[in-house]
Amino acid sequence: MLQKAKDSALAKVVQMIANHFFEDIGKVLELRIDSQEKKILLQLLLQGESEPVSVAIHKYQIVQIDQDYFFIVDDITITKEWMDTLAKKYFLHKKFAIPSAYAKYLNKII
Repeated sequence: MLQKAKDSALAKVVQMIANHFFEDIGKVLELRIDSQEKKILLQLLLQGESEPVSVAIHKYQIVQIDQDYFFIVDDITITKEWMDTLAKKYFLHKKFAIPSAYAKYLNKII
């Protein structure tokens, strides 16, 4: 029960970060996190599209290096084939900085 509450709080932080990241191209409609399994499922509605895209991050990490936090994707699947190919080519195992405005919340959750 406590883990679900933590995952729900973390999902809200991640959704804020994701909506900030995607603000010019779309909006995150739904985001679910299973921190024990290190999975994130989200529905993203992109501008100009009538149907949302499903993104499944099957394995992720949140790492701290000094005072900075980073998000790393270790396995991902996206319902649009071309996006899936791009994600696997350019996002897997790369560090993405978590903005400091949001990182302070992560410190209390993880």
